[in-house]
Amino acid sequence: QSKASGDGSAVFKFVEPRHLELARRAQPLGHFGVAEGKLKSGGPGIIAKVQECNWSAEGPDAPHASEHVVLKAHGGRRFRILSVQKEEVGKEKKPLLMASVQLLTDRDVLRGAGEDGWSYWMEKQPSTDSSKASKLKAGDSLVAEQGAPVFASMESWTATHSVAKGIIVVADGPPRIVEGYLMVPILPYGAVELSLFRESEAEMPDEDQLQGALEKFDQNLGRASKRGK
Repeated sequence: QSKASGDGSAVFKFVEPRHLELARRAQPLGHFGVAEGKLKSGGPGIIAKVQECNWSAEGPDAPHASEHVVLKAHGGRRFRILSVQKEEVGKEKKPLLMASVQLLTDRDVLRGAGEDGWSYWMEKQPSTDSSKASKLKAGDSLVAEQGAPVFASMESWTATHSVAKGIIVVADGPPRIVEGYLMVPILPYGAVELSLFRESEAEMPDEDQLQGALEKFDQNLGRASKRGK
């Protein structure tokens, strides 16, 4: 149970064993996570910073069924859920839901995946029991779902240029999660956030066409092309 407090904080009353276990872990840490909506990969959430933690008379170590705790907390940084795990807290009891998350910062203005894009690539397909991202490989073409920055590398926060909606790029390898973002390297240089792209059904160019496009790209960047030499 939760309710808003007059000072903008939220008050949580925990009674279920899984929530009591959550409170035991949150008390020394000073915070816990709250999902905004359904708890699932790609979904949003917020860090709740504990201000007060009031246990029933028996205290946090009491095994009695009447045990409860009241937590008062205020909102902190937002996060994106990367994966969800279940942890048993007792026989025939509902499990404690745990999640690996990526804290969001102002850098999300540069590359914010978006729940739709994350789900498109990461959710398992019923027919194959695997995700689209797991099948993506070098040479596959991708079309920009919206304007997207191109970063210097998979790990870089430096955007070298951008591509407009509808532009097709070619993957230079499989995608990988970097600091919570689903990134993919592209030809001829750089990387993009895969969540901003979708699979493209465009016909792939042959080797000569691709070589010419790469050389033109090099020239536009003022580089002397050494490809094919």
